[in-house]
Amino acid sequence: MELDPMDEAAPEDRRRGFELLYRLMDLDSFDDTDWKDLLVLTTHPYQYFRIIAAELHARTGRQESVLLLAIALFDRVELVAEEAAWSLAKIGTEECVGYVRRALLEDLVDRPHYLTNALAHMGNAGYEALLEVVHSSSPTLRCHAARGLGSTLREEVVPLLQRLLETDHAESKTGARVSTAAKNALKTIARVTRAREQSPKRTPGEVTE
Repeated sequence: MELDPMDEAAPEDRRRGFELLYRLMDLDSFDDTDWKDLLVLTTHPYQYFRIIAAELHARTGRQESVLLLAIALFDRVELVAEEAAWSLAKIGTEECVGYVRRALLEDLVDRPHYLTNALAHMGNAGYEALLEVVHSSSPTLRCHAARGLGSTLREEVVPLLQRLLETDHAESKTGARVSTAAKNALKTIARVTRAREQSPKRTPGEVTE
């Protein structure tokens, strides 16, 4: 995805955008006027406004925000798509999982790490989606799904990741091997598991020096 230049928006248009942005960032709820202002930022040519707008959509509580975030998953600027995926993960409904899953299965980007990372933080539904994608015919999808499964920190995926490590040496669009992704995912799970085992058990209210 290419980055769109800051100069695409006129200086006056950017100034007005910043005014709207600073006001909306302090809100916990959005009335109709706030919503209209958020739409201005959502469709703004300046990428920074679209990035922050994607973040704000996670806080509106509106169904329209979910639909706009689903569209933003295909923004030409990867940072916008990444923020949209994370906002959908924060909302966390099965509908949100479905949108992220479908965007991932489109296999349109070389590094869909932000999609698999979002699914890794979307509970059981996101986990099931990653299990589906890791069996895709696309090495790119299998590679990133393996990484996503590592981010779930679920020990039950260890046998699957071990099998990918041993048998799947296909390369993604960027040259990354599925087996290497599986290896790194296994390391992540092992590292966190060790840290949990080594952390001292504390009783409620206990104070340590």
